[in-house]
Amino acid sequence: MLRLRWSFSVIAALRNGPLRPTELALAINEDVDRNRHIIGRRHLSDKVLWGTLRRLSTDGVVAHEGRGRGFASAARCSLTGSGRDLLVALSPLGSWAVRYEAQLADVMRGRFRRPENPSTHQQRPDGSSGNVSW
Repeated sequence: MLRLRWSFSVIAALRNGPLRPTELALAINEDVDRNRHIIGRRHLSDKVLWGTLRRLSTDGVVAHEGRGRGFASAARCSLTGSGRDLLVALSPLGSWAVRYEAQLADVMRGRFRRPENPSTHQQRPDGSSGNVSW
C-alpha cells in the first residue's frame, strides 16, 4: 500500500477528518506548491488520486463513503481505524523528514539535476550506448 507515490500524502491530508476527493486533491496539490523547492514533485492528477484511493480503500486504510446516486464529488473519504493507527506509526517518519528537510532537499535536487550537457553520450540501462536526452 505504501509503495504508491501518493499514499503518504493522502493519509496525511485525511488526518483532520473526511474530505471530498476534490478537496483532498486541492489540499495535496497546495502542499506540493508550498514545497516546490524539492525538485521532482508534480501535481496529483485525478486519475492517480482515484487509483490511490481505490488501493488504500482495498487495503482498509481509507473509507470511501458515496452519497447515494449523486456525483462522485459528493463522496467523502476518511481514514479507517487502521488508517489512523498507520498515521500514528508514520508520525515519527514525518518528524524525521521535517528535521532533515534541507538535507533531503539537497539530495533530491542532486538526483533530478540536469547534466551540464543535456545530450551526453552515456550507456543506456539496456547496455546499448547513445545520446541520452534528459
